[in-house]
Amino acid sequence: MALGTLLDSHFLSLIDRALVEYLGAEFETLDYAVMRIRIVLQILDYRFHPELEHLESDILKWQVVDPLLYENRLDSLLKRHDIQQAFGDAALAHDSLERWKCLESSNFSRYPHWTLNLRDGHQHYLPVDAERSDWRCQIPRERPSPLFLSYVCAGASYCMAFPNLLLARGLIPELQWVVLKSELHTTVVCPGQRLIFDLNHAPFAMNVSGPETVELMLKGNKPREIYDQDLSYLFINTGLIQSIVAFFEIADNCMVPFEQLLRDFLAKQFCIDEAKEITGLASDQKLVAC
Repeated sequence: MALGTLLDSHFLSLIDRALVEYLGAEFETLDYAVMRIRIVLQILDYRFHPELEHLESDILKWQVVDPLLYENRLDSLLKRHDIQQAFGDAALAHDSLERWKCLESSNFSRYPHWTLNLRDGHQHYLPVDAERSDWRCQIPRERPSPLFLSYVCAGASYCMAFPNLLLARGLIPELQWVVLKSELHTTVVCPGQRLIFDLNHAPFAMNVSGPETVELMLKGNKPREIYDQDLSYLFINTGLIQSIVAFFEIADNCMVPFEQLLRDFLAKQFCIDEAKEITGLASDQKLVAC
């Protein structure tokens, strides 16, 4: 099949958007724009991945890896500095995005005043502290609590994909692990073995089965994307997410009024008139901390 046939309007629009974002100075370097375009082109491979071509019909064959089968090695990996940092960055990114959603839901009138704090003796944030779900209440008190549960964060699959990829490759390096992203869920898979590595969905965590995970991946209208490289740069450190993280770090620790910081932040993302229209804040209007 000719490449021109494959580059349908969806993929062309993604490539055009990457170029526009670069030309509009959203990407700081040409390398970033080129990387994004290359990733978009890699999405084309999804349609022809031999093990994912019949994802719908193979749904019952998929299994979620039980991390407790590798508990000793897993605990050692979770104590590694680079993996702790990857999870910490992911936790902060998810928490910042949740705070931004809260800000948006109030039409930019109420400031989300909660903050993600380091635990005593820790150098990096823990995903468990960024969680806003109550699923842990269903865990029996008498059941043992493995270390990896501190690295589970419901609703944060996109941000947690990269550290989960690091763990999967560290635990079972002989398998080919990739990130599979969909509209509703992002996870780490080994297509050849029909395996899913997802701490959120693992037994002793939220205990979501392989078929249920694949069913979730099949929902939504956007195409699924597959990444086979180290993509922490794209998953966590995109320009917008970095900006949102930086905004809250500044807003939480300075004396400048929140509303002024918000206008300045949005003015950098959009033009000033659009920022005023989006926030709906008059010059003398104050944000309410919550």
